[in-house]
Amino acid sequence: MPGSGCSNTSRSAHTARLALGIALAGALFFAAVPAALVQALTPNEWNPIAGQSGGAGYLIELGDALVYPDIDEAIVPVFLSSETDVESWQMGLDYEDLLYTLTLSEIRLSGTASAGYGGEATLTAPDDATGGFWRVRVDYPSAPVPPSGPLPEGSHIHVADLVFSVDRDTLDPGSTEFALSIVGDQGWGILINDTIAPNADGGVLTLYAGDLVAVADGSGDNFSHAFLPVLLWNDAPVTDFSMGLDYEDILLCGVDVSGGPLAALAPEDYEITILPTATGSLILLSLFEGTIPAGDEVQIFSLEFETALPVSGDFPVTPALGQVFLGTEEITNLAAGNASIAANFIRGDVNFDAKVTLVDASLTLMYLYMDDGDLAMPCVAAGNANGDDSLDVVDPIYLLTFLYNAGPTPPPPYPDPGTDDSGLPCLGD
Repeated sequence: MPGSGCSNTSRSAHTARLALGIALAGALFFAAVPAALVQALTPNEWNPIAGQSGGAGYLIELGDALVYPDIDEAIVPVFLSSETDVESWQMGLDYEDLLYTLTLSEIRLSGTASAGYGGEATLTAPDDATGGFWRVRVDYPSAPVPPSGPLPEGSHIHVADLVFSVDRDTLDPGSTEFALSIVGDQGWGILINDTIAPNADGGVLTLYAGDLVAVADGSGDNFSHAFLPVLLWNDAPVTDFSMGLDYEDILLCGVDVSGGPLAALAPEDYEITILPTATGSLILLSLFEGTIPAGDEVQIFSLEFETALPVSGDFPVTPALGQVFLGTEEITNLAAGNASIAANFIRGDVNFDAKVTLVDASLTLMYLYMDDGDLAMPCVAAGNANGDDSLDVVDPIYLLTFLYNAGPTPPPPYPDPGTDDSGLPCLGD
C-alpha cells in the first residue's frame, strides 16, 4: 500500500511475530525426533523439474522509450528470446509519423550482447521495393578469433538499440506518442536463424516538449532503497513546488536532496512536507532562501522508496495529474518512472529481514511440513540453505547446524544479497 515514513523493519515484523511463536517448537523438533523419522517424513518439497517452465520460447520485442525535451536522439532497445543459439535475426519496423518527427538513423550494437559475439547490423530504408517499412537484420558470423557468433540462447537478451533522430521543430508543447510495430511480409519475414518465426511485440516512443516534471527510473532490492530523481524542465526559477504521486506496493520513506540545488542550502532555508494520500503521497516544497533554478533536467530531489513485502519487478511511480504545481502554475506535462526492485536474496534469510536466524529455519520447517496452502515462501531459493538446488528437510538442518554447531557457512549469495542460477523460484522470477 502507498505510504510514507517507512522503516527498514516494516517488512519483517509480520513474519517475525509468526515465526517466533514456532521457533522453540522447531528447535525441540530436531532435539526430540530421531533422524530416521525425520528422513521418513514427506515434506511439501518443491520439485525442480516440475517447477521449471517449458523454455523461454522465441520472441523479438521492442522496449518503450521516453525522450525528454532537451534530447534530439531517441533510443529504443530491442530484446530477443531464443531456445537455440542465434546465428541471425531480422524484422521489419513500421511507425506512423505524420509530422516527419522521427528518422531511424542507426542500429547500434555497442553496449549490447551483440557486440560481444561479432554482431553485424544491416539497415535498409523503406521504399517501393522493401514494402514500405524499415528492414533490420543482425548476423553473428563465426570467426577464428573473438568476438564471434553465434549468440547463445537465452531470454530477454538486449541485442540492439534502434537510434532515431528527432526533429523538435515539428513538436508542440506536451507529449507525443509513437507506436512502433514489428512487421514482415513474404519478402521479408520476422525470423530467427532464417527459419524460426518468433512472436513479436512492439513498443511505444514518447517525446516531450516544453515545461516538464519527470520522475526518472531508479533501482534497488529488498535490502536497499531505490532512489528516483525528480527532474524539471522550466524557463523560470521556482520557490514553491508541489507534486502528488501515485504508486502501489512500495513505500515512500522520504526525499534525498543531495545532488540538487537544495544541497547548497541550510536546512532552515527550505521545508519539505510529505502527506499520505489514498493512492500514494503529496510532497510540498517551500524555499525561504534561494530558488530551484531555471533550466533543462534540473534535479529537484530524489524520492526514496523501499518495499513493504518481499517483491521484485517494476513499480510505476506516476506524478498525479492535477496535483503538480510550480508556484500556482499547474504542470500537465508529466512523465512517470519505475522503481525497479531486483530479485536478490540472502541464502538462508527466508523472511527477508537481512539476518539468518532460528526464525528462518523454523519458517522453512513450517512451509515443508505444516503448509495447508495458505503459507507462501516468497523465495524458495533463499530457503535452499545448502545450495544444492532443491528445497527439502536438509536445508533447515543445515541452517541450524551452521547457527548452533559451527557448521559450514551457506554458499553465496551469503552474507551479501545476490542471485544464483539454481532455477528455484524467487519473488516471481
